[in-house]
Amino acid sequence: MTAAARPRDATEGAAAPTTLLVLGLVAFALTVGVVSIGRAAVSLQQGTAAADAAALAVLTGSTLAGGDGRPALEAAADVTLDNGAMLVGVDLAGWPHRVLVVVAVDIGLPMVGGLVTVEAAAALRPP
Repeated sequence: MTAAARPRDATEGAAAPTTLLVLGLVAFALTVGVVSIGRAAVSLQQGTAAADAAALAVLTGSTLAGGDGRPALEAAADVTLDNGAMLVGVDLAGWPHRVLVVVAVDIGLPMVGGLVTVEAAAALRPP
């Protein structure tokens, strides 16, 4: 006896390709997310380095560091730009011993807003 051939359904066997497609899309989204977070972390670290360097650059104008007694704001702006950030503000309340610098850096995440600010302080000790 032979079994009668039953008609084949058009969706039969479609689960495997659909599952692979969904898993591929999830893997792609996770990869993009991890790369974006990594890029943001690197940009934030660059912003921190820029803020540190800018704070030190401002203090080079202090008489304690051999400067002319005026804060070296132009030097700080140049150092900040050279490090891929933008000088936002300088707090000279503790001048000539201490400064606080704020820089903005683009972290490359458009959904988050892109720009974050990073602060850094530098201080000189009198001899």
